Amino acid sequence: MVKSLSAEQSADAALDALSHFRVEFYDCLYSRADALFKLTDECCARVARWRRWSS
Repeated sequence: MVKSLSAEQSADAALDALSHFRVEFYDCLYSRADALFKLTDECCARVARWRRWSS
């Protein structure tokens, strides 16, 4: 059975999933973890901005 979520609940669930992904991804980086994480984070942010701009 699929349960419908309100927009606020969906946003909270998405933020929780993103936070979990970020922690797990950071843990996978060994050498220069901070720099690689910042680079990846900026790439993801640029994609998100591009998608908002193009829609």
